[in-house]
Amino acid sequence: KAVADAWRIGADFIKLYHTLARKDYFYAANVARSYGFKVAGHIHRESTMARVASVLNSIEHAEDLARWYAREENIRAVAREMAPVLINNGAALCPTLILTKQTARLLEEGHDSLERELADKLRYTGTPIQWKKIKRPRTRDDLNRAAELTKCLYRAGVKLLLGTDTHNPYVLPGYATHQELELLVGHLGLPPYEAL
Repeated sequence: KAVADAWRIGADFIKLYHTLARKDYFYAANVARSYGFKVAGHIHRESTMARVASVLNSIEHAEDLARWYAREENIRAVAREMAPVLINNGAALCPTLILTKQTARLLEEGHDSLERELADKLRYTGTPIQWKKIKRPRTRDDLNRAAELTKCLYRAGVKLLLGTDTHNPYVLPGYATHQELELLVGHLGLPPYEAL
């Protein structure tokens, strides 16, 4: 019903969250695809990478891929196995590295430091400083693993999409896009044109 409602109001795509029951996640993805929707989503933690990539056009959050499919293993080895699955299924990766970076900084530096840094930018976005408590803090290690996985997948030919997961704590509309581009170019070494 939700997919049909989205189609009726003219939505462009459907985004799935890992909180759906496994059968509902894949059912919704297949129904969405039958309507001609592009399907973006978080990985479903109870499924293989191949199964998830078979129904998603865009997989959100490199940090989740690193955490659920690479855990303690060698990131480069995992990327070598993951890249053909994503490429063969036409699935792109939306890394959202700025989300991981900002939540890691929040753990290290606290709210006051980030609020001071972003106060002038908040004036222009109209976004109030009302951040919810972080459910799962990230660390610099999470950022480095996500960045390494993104770099390896990109070099293997996986398409990247630019995204930020705006409205998460300290991920500001507009400004976060520039920060994500800086991470893709500065941290990962992508050519600026490719990052765009």
